[in-house]
Order: sequence, then structure tokens, then C-alpha cells
Amino acid sequence: MKFNLSILLNGIPFAFSQILAGRDLAIPDKYIISLKANIPETAVENHLRWVQEVHKKRNLSRRDLVGVEKTFDIGSFHAYTGSFDEETLTEIQANEVVERVEPDTSIYPFNVVSQQQATWGLGTISHVAPIDANASLRDGFEYRHDENGGEGTFAYVIDTGVWIDNPDFEGRAELGYTVFADIPFEDSTGHGTHVAGTIASKTWGVAKKARVIAIKVIAPGRGVMSDFMDGFSWAVNNITSIPGRAAVSVINMSLGGPINYAFDSLVHAASEHGILSVVSAGNAGVDVNRVSPAGVVSAITVAASAANNTVLSYSNFGSKVDLYAPGVDVYSLSLEAGKDVALTGTSMASPHVSGLVLYLKSLEAGLDSVEAVTARILELAKPDVIDGVPEYTPNLLAYNGVEARL
Repeated sequence: MKFNLSILLNGIPFAFSQILAGRDLAIPDKYIISLKANIPETAVENHLRWVQEVHKKRNLSRRDLVGVEKTFDIGSFHAYTGSFDEETLTEIQANEVVERVEPDTSIYPFNVVSQQQATWGLGTISHVAPIDANASLRDGFEYRHDENGGEGTFAYVIDTGVWIDNPDFEGRAELGYTVFADIPFEDSTGHGTHVAGTIASKTWGVAKKARVIAIKVIAPGRGVMSDFMDGFSWAVNNITSIPGRAAVSVINMSLGGPINYAFDSLVHAASEHGILSVVSAGNAGVDVNRVSPAGVVSAITVAASAANNTVLSYSNFGSKVDLYAPGVDVYSLSLEAGKDVALTGTSMASPHVSGLVLYLKSLEAGLDSVEAVTARILELAKPDVIDGVPEYTPNLLAYNGVEARL
């Protein structure tokens, strides 16, 4: 079943119910197959050839089932996606090198449109003291930051695309990769542009000098987990192909779906190669253990808070959440120059932290590794300032540490 993105952008109850039943999101006849770790490359190649041979023998009458479609290889992690009939799938499941078979599923952005405009998020992450929630959410706050924050860094935004020509990006945004061959690369919903704006735009960005690389994996009515994995894999390959890029990059994912072992393993494998992912916790009001890729321990998972330091009521939670960041009425870029929009959801929280990652990487030494920058983000975060944090969820609010520099 595929979702119409417009439904998700204007109201989330439908997504709430669906995330609790991952099978309802499954794409018919499409699967993600993970292979056992550390098997030889020749074993991977032989397995893929075998799968295609079995598929061809069984599917003379099902031309719509193409067999193996995409492969993913990062370090010791190997997986592939494809469309197969039940008999072929049974043989694949029984193969000695196969670790797990999962359905390919729909994915969706974690946000809800709000009419109210706001810029309080930048004030929150740059002040230790609580902000005045009665002030104008649009223009009542000061963002204190180093003007060179983000210089020489890169945000890989896996989303609906980005309108890179928005003047507020100042020419620092570029098109990286799209999984769609038949529709325009450009953002058609505004979700990805809004997210990228919070990370790096001149007016609303946390890291105002960072560069943005757009990766499009979702479009109106179209968005599946295997495409999400494809976009992520492209980002990892691009980062690792450029010497030194991993140390100055972050991958932001303000999307998600039901738990998927293969994608979680892919994200973890990337972290073992020095690539940090920042992920939205999700908007279903459930433990992030039930969501991918928010449950990946080596990623930074971000839940959403409001201007009055309360928890967004439907933000996901749990011990695998790392911290909270502004996610209610967050003001950022739209698809029209000079016109901005306020959105609500954990989609808006994670780019605050992605921006912080790049801000700190550009200003402080020793933050090249995933472990070092994650530890620094958590060290700076303001403890025990949020009301209503669920049990076993860290009570930490993102902060840029600027007051220590004054």
C-alpha cells in the first residue's frame, strides 16, 4: 500500500495507525534480503547469480516480477532488494547465506503543516535559560552563534528533494541523487526544502555556511523503504569517495517507516565507516524500537519539543532517543522565494541537530569521528529542562554551547 504524501503532510492520524502494523505498509511481491555478515565477496556474487537463475525459471508467466533490483554493500553488510513470487522467496529464505527476508514497505515524512510561523527554535538551541514562550514565536528571539558555523561542511538531506535555487541557500545547495527516473528532481512538496533550510539556510539555518546535497527518495504517492536505502547508499558512497568528506558531513533523515532490519544494519554499517546519521524519532507516539531507522543506536535520534519546553504529544520516545530539539511550529523555507512556512513534527527536530553537528565540526577540533561528535552533542545538551518526557527517555535538549564562548 502506498500513501499519498499530501495526506501525510496535512494530518498524521493515518500514519499513526499504520506504523503500528508494518504489514499494512508492505509493497506486494517486493522484498529486502539481508545476507549474513562477513561472507566472502565471491559468495555474495554467487548468491545473486543463483537468485536470478531461480527467478527466471519460475517467472515466465510473471513478467512484472523482475528479480534482483538493487544491491547494498557497506563493509561487512550486504543486502539486495527485488520482486519475487512466493516459491522463489521460499528458496531464498532457505539459502545458507541469507540472514533475513523482510517486506519492502512505504515510508513517510514525519511532519504536520501548521499555520503559525515561528523562529523560536534557534533561540532555544543557543540559550541555556528557558526562552519566553509568550514572546513572538516568529521574531521574538535571538540566535547566538559563530558566524562561521558550518563552513566547509556538508549536509546530505535524504527527503523529498530540495529547491536548491531558493535564494536563502546562497548557492550552497546542490542536487545529488534521485531514485526517480520519470519525475523532476526538484522538491514538489516543500518538506525537504524546509528541512534543509533549518540545517543551513542564511535566515533560518543552524549552520549558516554549510553546503546542502539533496537526495530525493520520496514524492507524492511514491515512497518505499528500498528507495530510502538506495538514496542512503548513494550518500555513503559519495561521502566515502571523497577523501576527508566523512569527517565534515552528516546525513539527515526526516523520514521513516516500520522496523526494518536491513536498513538499520545499513545505517549502522555506515557509522562504522565514520559516517554519522541524524534521524527523526517519528510521530506515532510509540517507542523508537518500532521504527526504522530511528532505532539505530549508532545514529543520533531526535525527538521533538515545544517552545514552552514540553514534549510534542505524539513524538516517539524510548531509551534509543538521544535528545530533544525544537519541533513545534518551526519556521523555515518554502517553495516560494521570500515566503516561509511553519511546520510541526520530529522532521523539524532532527535538522536542528544535524545543523548543530556541522556547526560544531566546523568550529571545534577532534570531532571527526561519529563517537566524538555524538558525545559532544550530548555533553552540550541541556539536562532536565523538558516537562512530560516519557519514562526511560533521556531528558536532554539540544544546545550549541555558544555561551561558553562569550
